[in-house]
Amino acid sequence: MEDPEALLAEDDGPERKRAEAEQQLEATKESIRPETQLPGPPPPQEIGHGGQTVGYLLARHTFMDYFAHIASRRYQHSTPEGRMNKMITDHKWWYRLCFGLDICVKSVVIGGLVTAAVFVFVKAIA
Repeated sequence: MEDPEALLAEDDGPERKRAEAEQQLEATKESIRPETQLPGPPPPQEIGHGGQTVGYLLARHTFMDYFAHIASRRYQHSTPEGRMNKMITDHKWWYRLCFGLDICVKSVVIGGLVTAAVFVFVKAIA
């Protein structure tokens, strides 16, 4: 016949299961990495004035960044390249719109620079 104390010692069921579940939870927490954040706009004090602002506007791809953000939220279980490819194939018109709007922003900035340069040149001559 088995020892009743040994049976009681082996039957610590809920506590042992809880401890195992907590260990698994801790292991899972350690294995989960936070998703890389998309670059957001810098704080206002970092934008600066003049050339820095123009450089910032020319370097940004605001609409494509938003497109990539939506892709990362919509297709979370894919690789970053797979997310973009899937989003582009599923929403070609939206990709074209974002791409076109980014080109429009760059065109407006460059057009403004050219206009300012021509204005300064005309004022210098006159």
